[in-house]
Amino acid sequence: MTAISLSCWSESDQKAIREQLVCILNSGPFHQSQRRRRFLEYLVNETLAGRGERLKAYNVALAVFDRPETFDPVTDPLVRIEAARLREKLREYYEADGQSDPIRITLPQGTYTPHIEFRTLLSSWNSAPSLPDKSSVAVLPFDNIGADPKWDRLADGMTDDVITDLSHSKDLVVIARNSTELYKGKPIDLRQVGRDLNVKYVLEGSIQSMGDQIRVNAQLIEAASGSHIWSELTTGLQTTCS
Repeated sequence: MTAISLSCWSESDQKAIREQLVCILNSGPFHQSQRRRRFLEYLVNETLAGRGERLKAYNVALAVFDRPETFDPVTDPLVRIEAARLREKLREYYEADGQSDPIRITLPQGTYTPHIEFRTLLSSWNSAPSLPDKSSVAVLPFDNIGADPKWDRLADGMTDDVITDLSHSKDLVVIARNSTELYKGKPIDLRQVGRDLNVKYVLEGSIQSMGDQIRVNAQLIEAASGSHIWSELTTGLQTTCS
């Protein structure tokens, strides 16, 4: 399964994505709900137009659900509820009619920006995917525990370094950073990550400032079972972060 970022979408890619959207909108889970069709169509079109960062609950409520400008997404859960229903209907579609579709459109938890993947390995949503012959791993963005913004760059750099080091192995398939970035800062099910990205292992880690030291924690998990394969905790001298 290959994720294509916005910057890599050619005209033919966008045409294929729009054709996939039409297939979904005409399917059973969507055919009888004009609201659901309008919601998904809006999200995909805004993303293709490069406006994915504008897909917030407030903007969606006004554009899709005809709510007034006084709409407050904090007190009115309309968009969150409809997004949960949309996720379920997309899941339903890809479990049935869309099992062999070359493009998968999903709506990850915690965002209204759809995740669009060009699939090179076809699988059912709930069945175990066919994994590559080589061992495969996805390195999730390292967490910055304590949320001090000055350490965000260090956490990102740590993630990039691990991906780069693992990519040097000829016996390992490493998922690209742009495919794992969408999980940053969100609660996740590692088994679902394994299915979404078609990997055998998931590596997650964190950094934490502790006075004059930085603690780095990393662990490798078998995605299918959620079992810990390896973990390491390292504490070292804190370096200047500007």
